[in-house]
Formats: sequence, structure tokens, C-alpha cells
Amino acid sequence: MKPVLLFTVALFCLLGAQPARAQSTAAIGQPWMQHYIPKDYNAEPVIWMFEQDSAGVMYMANNLGVLIYDGTTWQLVKTPYRVKSLAIGADQRVFVGCKGDFGVLKANKKGEYRYDSYRGSLPKSEIVRDVDRTYATSAGIYYVTVDKVFFVGKAQGSLTDVKPIKLDGPVSGSAIVGSTVIVNIKDKGLKRLEGTKGISLTGAADFKDLELMCYTNRDPSRSLLASKSGKLYTLTEAGALAEFKLDNSLEKYFAKYTPY
Repeated sequence: MKPVLLFTVALFCLLGAQPARAQSTAAIGQPWMQHYIPKDYNAEPVIWMFEQDSAGVMYMANNLGVLIYDGTTWQLVKTPYRVKSLAIGADQRVFVGCKGDFGVLKANKKGEYRYDSYRGSLPKSEIVRDVDRTYATSAGIYYVTVDKVFFVGKAQGSLTDVKPIKLDGPVSGSAIVGSTVIVNIKDKGLKRLEGTKGISLTGAADFKDLELMCYTNRDPSRSLLASKSGKLYTLTEAGALAEFKLDNSLEKYFAKYTPY
């Protein structure tokens, strides 16, 4: 089994490094860092992912619910199932993907949050697996599971129209580029989600064996994708996919350590 590499570390080296600029004063010392342990925030230690809103408030996916930290106070919004993914919309609402459920956080006038599920808008027979990724777009919210995507669109101005998107195979990764959500269908290739439709991308079949592990979209015009094989790819909003060329030392490094 290959060792696992946290993708964010590698991406900092590949995309995050900026040319040094002349500064009038030299930086001295270590950056300030605060370490929090589970008893500080009164929840389980596992954090699946985190998001930050425009006010700087942090939201974290935890097994007990959504952790919220405003820099001073911790708040735990309990959910019926462990939280696996989060997304923040343009209106700063927080959308939540859980193990077998999905919904949104709503706050009262005191700033106290509760979790509202969209699950009740689906037939009881509809199976919802782990929502590993959640994406907020101008068209609506996409909740991605291993076998289907649930789309929450606007009906009469509010996000209430919940529909499953049936796909022609299991999902083996997804990403967002700009406002476009892309899913990779195992043995089929890449598809662009447009409302409740999955539209195949030109040349997507060339990458049908691509098993996406993670992505970053620091550049709004493209995303950098990492595959289980260790290869990296760039993907534009128009759907152009190309291998991201690495030098020999980095290629050997990614071949040894699996991005995650």
C-alpha cells in the first residue's frame, strides 16, 4: 500500500509559491499558531474538511456535526449523522453533506444555528450514501455521493427543489472549476453537471481510468486535480483536461506517495 500524502502540502509547492519581493523589513521569528485539542471544542478529533466565510468564520465537518469558530468562541451544531463535506454559497449560507443525509445551516436572530435536512423532499425509498463533496453554484447546490448526485435548485426563489441526478456509473471523484461542477464516472470519463443533467466532456473518454482523489482551485480559471496513480491534471471550466507535467524528482515523489 502506498503512503498517503496530504494534497495541500504538495500544492503549496506547485502552485502556492510566489516569487520573492523586496521588503523594507525582514520577517523575524515563527508565524503565530494556536493548537486546539478536542476538549477545547467539545467534539470528536476527526475534521473531514473546513470552509471559511467572507467574515472569516470557520466551519468544520466533524463526526458530531458542524463546528463553528469565530476566533473566540466554539459552537457545535449537531447533526443526525457525521458531516463529511461543506460548501459556502454566495449568500454565505453553509450547505452540509452528511453520511446518508444533506441539508443547510440556518441561524436565528441570536446567531444560533440549527441543521435543516433536505432529505424529507425525497421519496423514502431513495437511498442516500455518504455525501463526500458538496458544491455551491449560482444554479444551485450539488451533493455528490459515490453513485449519484443530488441537486437542490431554486423553486419560487428559494432552494427547495431537490432532485437526484442518475449517472451511468459510480463516481470516482469530482471537482469544481469556476462555477462548473465536474464528476468523473468510473470507466466512462468526465461529465459536466448542468442542472439535473450530466453532459460528457469532449475527449473525456481518454481519461476514463482517471480516479480523482482531490483538487484545488486557487486559480479561478482552472483546477489542479490529483489522481490515485499520482499524476496531476489541469482542468478548465470549458472542460479541457491536460496532464500537469512534473520534473523527474516530483514525478517519482508522487508515484511513491498517494495524494489525498
